[in-house]
Amino acid sequence: MAQRENKPSAFDIFIIAFLLTASVLSYVLITVFFYSGRAEGAVIEVDGKIFAEYDFNAISDNKSVEIKTDFGYNIVELEKGRARVSYSDCKDGLCVGAGWIDKPNQTVICLPARLEVKLKGRSRVDRVSY
Repeated sequence: MAQRENKPSAFDIFIIAFLLTASVLSYVLITVFFYSGRAEGAVIEVDGKIFAEYDFNAISDNKSVEIKTDFGYNIVELEKGRARVSYSDCKDGLCVGAGWIDKPNQTVICLPARLEVKLKGRSRVDRVSY
């Protein structure tokens, strides 16, 4: 029996190129349109309820917010236009490792503490429908 060569056909190359192009294009569009703009404030939620809201225009200095709940202890730092979770007593500390966020619609979430820090502001996308 003759062995068949495993060379990709022209159609295979076209499909691969199309999928790579579609992936890169969708990443660029999401980055440019959904996470563009300037963050105007931060919303801190605990267990799905608003804990505090801050307007970055009203913050003149760095601000630390201590959050003590039944779910855990966190410290959220706010600066003009950005926010981060600087301390968490959760086991893995992924929320602390996320670092600073500075674009509208970006979030930092600490699941064990049921904490969400979300930046608000104007982006090119007004609403996302599911």
